[in-house]
Amino acid sequence: MTITSLYNIDHGMAYGLIIVAFPFFTGLSAGSFVVSTLSYVFGQERYKPIARTSVVLAIILLFMALLTLFADMTQPANFYWAIFRINPYSMFSLAGILIGLYLLMSLIYGYFIFNDNAPKARIMGILSIPVALAVHADTGFVFGLNYGTPIWHTALMPVLFVVSAIVSGLALLIVLTVIKDRLFSVVADKETVYSLGKLLAAFILVDLFLIFTDLVTMAYSGQEEYDAMILLTKGQFVVPFVGIEIFLGALIPVLILVLAKKNLIGHFIAGVLVVIGVFAMRYNVVIAGQTISKTGTGLVEFTGLTPTSFGYSHTAEILVVIGIFALGVILFLASAKYLNLDVVPMQANEKTVTSTESGQGGK
Repeated sequence: MTITSLYNIDHGMAYGLIIVAFPFFTGLSAGSFVVSTLSYVFGQERYKPIARTSVVLAIILLFMALLTLFADMTQPANFYWAIFRINPYSMFSLAGILIGLYLLMSLIYGYFIFNDNAPKARIMGILSIPVALAVHADTGFVFGLNYGTPIWHTALMPVLFVVSAIVSGLALLIVLTVIKDRLFSVVADKETVYSLGKLLAAFILVDLFLIFTDLVTMAYSGQEEYDAMILLTKGQFVVPFVGIEIFLGALIPVLILVLAKKNLIGHFIAGVLVVIGVFAMRYNVVIAGQTISKTGTGLVEFTGLTPTSFGYSHTAEILVVIGIFALGVILFLASAKYLNLDVVPMQANEKTVTSTESGQGGK
């Protein structure tokens, strides 16, 4: 029998906006957690005013990331298999272990911070930083080890995810600090914001270098890698990649941060743009990676899963992500109201001085 025709079979995309949101939320969580350790682990006292906010954000964002996984399962009871069927050779299985461990360690670390136990917070922070970064690096490995997908298959993918996580965490904290200053009459420590801005600009430049390295490598690799590079820089994804991720989410914020060194609104705008740019990066990785067809010519369209496959339509995925985001906002507002996020613990010598003064006042 001679085959006279070969038909292109469109399988659709397995990952949609819900999976785009998962690395976005985990990245924000890991970045926020790392910022919270700047004071308690690395001794940078200028960042102590945002330590409580950072660790609470990290926990809430991780919870939001877990919700995206439950939503993507469409049958959350299947999470049972992730707990009792652990495969040490699977990055998906390791992700479940790391997320659970990271959540537990974050809660313990946050408990020590809110109880002003700096020594134990430092120890737990030192132990937790590798786990927090490993959670997001593991997500990068999940994509990077797919050798059949040229946009994903790169040794830089875990590093890109970790660096962009720190970038997004810094940006989000700048945005929230300025919002509290403007809307809730909580006077922001401007020098802290400006210092975060300097760190943000530096990490954005590192992120841009990694992206440039990845693109150059794809351009000089095989035909599939070259086509993937063209897809991002000249093809269907030129707007979300070059327009939003590179220019709007990286180059313009760096320019603003350099020019607006002592301007809170400028830092706020830069932070918002960076968060948008990092979300675009996650979108470009997840969706563009599935766009190149493996069963024939042409590109696969992003239409979302159909209800008949127990998945979500494109519109439903958007609503799920918006719902999870809204829940996160509510949780943060409740935390800001009941947890005294703006309280800055005193140092031991400050407590001693205060006690001495009180004793003298009593006399």
